[in-house]
Amino acid sequence: MIKKIFILFVAITLVSNKSIAQQIENNQTKFPEVMKINPLTFDMTEISQIDLDELKNRAYEAMLQQDFTLAARFYLYIISHDLSDANSHYNLARCYAYLGQSRYASNFLIMAINEGFNNFTFIKEDAAFKTLMQDSYFYTQFQAVQDFGEKIGENIYVKGEKLMKCRVLLPDNYQSDKAYPLVIGMHGFGGTAEEFTRLWSGLTNRSFIFVIPEGPYEANPDAYRRNTSFSWDIGVRSLELYKRSDNLSSEFIVNIKKYMAQNYSIDKNYILGFSQGGGYAYVTGIKNPDHFEGIICFGARLPDYEKYPWFLSEKNIEKGNKLKVFIAHGKEDGNVNKSAVAAKKILKKFDYDVKLQLFEGGHFVSLPALESALEWMDIQ
Repeated sequence: MIKKIFILFVAITLVSNKSIAQQIENNQTKFPEVMKINPLTFDMTEISQIDLDELKNRAYEAMLQQDFTLAARFYLYIISHDLSDANSHYNLARCYAYLGQSRYASNFLIMAINEGFNNFTFIKEDAAFKTLMQDSYFYTQFQAVQDFGEKIGENIYVKGEKLMKCRVLLPDNYQSDKAYPLVIGMHGFGGTAEEFTRLWSGLTNRSFIFVIPEGPYEANPDAYRRNTSFSWDIGVRSLELYKRSDNLSSEFIVNIKKYMAQNYSIDKNYILGFSQGGGYAYVTGIKNPDHFEGIICFGARLPDYEKYPWFLSEKNIEKGNKLKVFIAHGKEDGNVNKSAVAAKKILKKFDYDVKLQLFEGGHFVSLPALESALEWMDIQ
């Protein structure tokens, strides 16, 4: 009996080894680049060096400048590293539509739907696709997309209340009976509270209470396959909804300040914002000068008060000038440097105490620049 079992085991082993060898040979033929990777000697820096968020910012800027070929290059690179990115697929469809490439446009539109893009009202109204409606192939595919969209219904947005998560980091050698400065940190588009806490470990000055909330909206609301990432705006193409939602994000930050005052000993209050979070830091601080002493903005634009008066008005800026404002931008951060200089000029016009610091690099929070901001704000 033992002998039979041993023979059977040997037979199974031989078949298994033959099967494994065949699989390896098939994979080497079909996926040669994958099979070149050695999992035991893989260089992790190859992953960390790819900053898809910065690439998305560059792609979006190229689209705003109507350089759709350059934008397509960025988006193609992005999806080659993240094939599930529904929004990048959709933006590729728009780029190709503007370039008059109907088959590429329709194929990437369908890929966007397959990866979860589901704002069919916006697709229907998107000006990018209007010029391709005379193309029979594109028209057929576009109608198929609309027919699919009718089956799942339209999106609506209704105001509701919920408790939002925040991360609280306390100073070194924290004492509950001692008053500390409060800094509320607002992450950029697509960020999370946990990601923004990484700033804390890099600081030499941790003499303040650092509270990091998460944006109240999903960063990719038009996709049902969502990553865990957040935004400070509602992320839809509706001016009416923007007007309703923008002030709610500012109210949320003020509520955090009030909560901290009730539960901790706080002497001064500041807002730190990065990128999209920096834009909302500008607005929240300027519109609530009685609640905050200063704001620190990295890689952010001061919202145009003529274009978005419901968000930030000239009268708001005029009344909020007792705030101190520290503006920091990377020298290689696209066209944002221009907006940094413009923001300083506007705020100086309204008698703000404002400082601008440029640093080497692109779209990120420079720790040395942040240390300078904390020192300048007298947060210690």
